[in-house]
Amino acid sequence: MWDSNSEAMVWLDHGQPRQGLTGGGGVCRRDYYPLFHEVPNGGAEIVLYVEMACNGLFGAGRGGDIEPPDPNCSYTLRECGISTFDADAWQLLQCVTFLEGCATSLPVGNTRKQTALHCANRVINAVDVMDKHTYGKGLEIADKYFIQSGTSRPHDSKEFARTGVTPTVFAIGNCHIDTAWLWPYAETRRKCARSWSTQVRNMGKYP
Repeated sequence: MWDSNSEAMVWLDHGQPRQGLTGGGGVCRRDYYPLFHEVPNGGAEIVLYVEMACNGLFGAGRGGDIEPPDPNCSYTLRECGISTFDADAWQLLQCVTFLEGCATSLPVGNTRKQTALHCANRVINAVDVMDKHTYGKGLEIADKYFIQSGTSRPHDSKEFARTGVTPTVFAIGNCHIDTAWLWPYAETRRKCARSWSTQVRNMGKYP
């Protein structure tokens, strides 16, 4: 994990850009870089470099997002560490996030809207975040909603295979760069590397 309250880039030791990071708060926070893809069997040594940028996701403007870049802005590294990935906790987070999205985004009167809200409430009541043994119960409750909806857990191809559900997804992505407006020209090049290396990595992970 790396949170400099700014953007950053993960590099391999031979100079290959791997993934952009975004610190700070908000829904756009992406402060983690999974290591197990590089070391699937363990026991190996991996060297990474993190390049810290002096701008946030929407620029480095003085007093606002659309102001000229502030050459004297600074950021502080707030968190840096390595932790074990908990797959059940991650799946639980994705399920609750998905249910919350359904409950808030679907139109009033939609049956799935109310069902999602009740399901999310049941999941939260069933799970004690300090007790990993309760995660499975929360996932079971969420699974009932997904199966009834003709889908499966978000981001879980194994669940697709287990339930026999084969959803069709049409995804349209957007990755645009504002040049010499929210940041200097030099930062534009680094911004491109952060944004596009992340998308290439995602395309490799989710072909």
